[in-house]
Amino acid sequence: MKSTGVLTFIIGAAIGVTAGLYLNSENGKELRTKTAKKLSKMEASIEDKVSKAYDDLKSKISDTASNVKSATSNMKDSANNIREAAGNMKESAKL
Repeated sequence: MKSTGVLTFIIGAAIGVTAGLYLNSENGKELRTKTAKKLSKMEASIEDKVSKAYDDLKSKISDTASNVKSATSNMKDSANNIREAAGNMKESAKL
């Protein structure tokens, strides 16, 4: 069992050294630069999408609030009309 752990450590160290050497070479530096540019573009794209989604959500909330205000106003008007009609019926019943 110990030999497996030592072998795993040696393989891991070899991979780490190889990766370190590659990333410090010209090809590795170019890879890091390209990767950084791609990540930067992705970040900008994500920020744009999040900003648009936020603006859309704000707009929908505003529209919903306006619809609720309008519906509330219509309900008040309807209640007043019903109250007025009931009052008229009461007056008619007295005659």
